[in-house]
Amino acid sequence: VPGPPGPAGPRGRRGPSGADGADGADGADGVDGVDGVDGADGVDGAPGADGADGAPGEDGSDATGGSGACQRGFECRIGDTGPGGGIVFYVAPTTFTSDAPCGSGCQYLEMAPADWNGTGGDPQRVWTDSPGVRTDATAFAIGSGFANTATIIAAIPTDTSSTSAAVLARSYHGGGFTDWYLPSKDEINQMCITFSGVPTGGICSGDATTGKSGVGGFGPAIVDWPEGIWYWSSTEVPTYYAFDLKFDATGARWDSRMYDDNKASVRSVRPIRAF
Repeated sequence: VPGPPGPAGPRGRRGPSGADGADGADGADGVDGVDGVDGADGVDGAPGADGADGAPGEDGSDATGGSGACQRGFECRIGDTGPGGGIVFYVAPTTFTSDAPCGSGCQYLEMAPADWNGTGGDPQRVWTDSPGVRTDATAFAIGSGFANTATIIAAIPTDTSSTSAAVLARSYHGGGFTDWYLPSKDEINQMCITFSGVPTGGICSGDATTGKSGVGGFGPAIVDWPEGIWYWSSTEVPTYYAFDLKFDATGARWDSRMYDDNKASVRSVRPIRAF
């Protein structure tokens, strides 16, 4: 018969730790936190310095064919093409009065363009066919040439455009206007000042080849004494004389001056109109 079991033996040593277990699955995402308050706006920076000015643009071309402001009734400048197709040579500081259609509201004078008569230069005429007739066309101020011209034509109805300076000037209808006339003493002097030289003592002085004379196109020269480029005014010096003006500076004695000339002399004609 087996005997009873013997007593238990002593406990053996602890064995080494087992390997780590595999990582557990990730937990669910937590709830998003509340958004923080927006920060204050930053202070605006100081404005930058202005950039340099750009280069000037090119000048526009002169208006032609009725498209210019002066021709459409707006402000005119010296050298502009006027409503009648002429060249503006006088701009009054205020208005002036004339017997022309502009009346007491006249502000500008324009002269017919070069070759206005289609002859390759300004035509030349006597002041009148009847130099012994006194017309009393003696006004000389700016604006008075219209009345002078009408007075001359009324006083000597036998004159024609083929000879008389006043009748020829009135016969010009540039731009469709019938109010062209032979300029007075002061008007033709202003024309010379503007396009031929510098005023000296109220009389035009200078060479017609300088300044703005290329716009005017004055000429040709008169061949009789005193030679030069002479133009009739409509201002009479009773009875046999009228004022004309030398536009050029040829000859020491006759440099660009007003002269009371015999009305039978042949001189150049350039019509003007007030508006």
